[in-house]
Amino acid sequence: MKRKINFFRLLILISLTIGYLVISGFAKRKLKGSTIDHIAIDIERYHDKYLISKDEILKLSLIEVQKSKSLDRKSINIKLLEEILDKQKSIEKSEIFFTLNGELHIQVKPRNPLLRVLNSNNNYYIDNHCVAFPLSPYYSAQVPVIDGAINEEILEKIVSLLQKAEGDDFFNHFFSGFFVSERHEITAFSTIYDEVIFFGKSEQLEEKLLRLKAFYRYIYPTLENKKIKTINLTFGKQVICAYEQ
Repeated sequence: MKRKINFFRLLILISLTIGYLVISGFAKRKLKGSTIDHIAIDIERYHDKYLISKDEILKLSLIEVQKSKSLDRKSINIKLLEEILDKQKSIEKSEIFFTLNGELHIQVKPRNPLLRVLNSNNNYYIDNHCVAFPLSPYYSAQVPVIDGAINEEILEKIVSLLQKAEGDDFFNHFFSGFFVSERHEITAFSTIYDEVIFFGKSEQLEEKLLRLKAFYRYIYPTLENKKIKTINLTFGKQVICAYEQ
């Protein structure tokens, strides 16, 4: 009796396997010989805005779609298209696949701007991986700007500082911009307060950020009758203020 049960189970398993292979093979043959009647492009938004357009994705993908003519599925190399899109500076990651109904689906994740670099020759964005990419012609992101004697090390430090600020309720959207002097000293500007903030050299920026937060939380509320001009964080474990006379 037990042998019969095992035999029937084996027959059912073999039947299911054969059925799956037949259906899978049929689907693959159908897709292989099918045409693409529609291309769906899904672009991740930045604050409900598009930094890249769908037409731009089509151009970058080298896909030319004629209204009166469908594309042959065999003419599309998915791996190559993903490589082409991923090489674009404005794109962080792409994924392309076919659906069973003959649709070509393109998913694109653009790079999200964290900082804007102001340069006499070229303005560009920096993302949270410290990767540079061009400004968008479709939307101007409201992010802090940086100007002056900028180098790669300072950019990395500022990006790290902004990442820390984004994860802090107090400092989120706090900084409007930075200026780097010829001596590579950093001056910061706030979207909330009028005073200029001197960070000095790029060392220990996180510790200086903690000092600045402590100042605004505990000291600033006690200075109601004084107008602050500058806040200096360049000296260890100190916050030095200059006031308007």
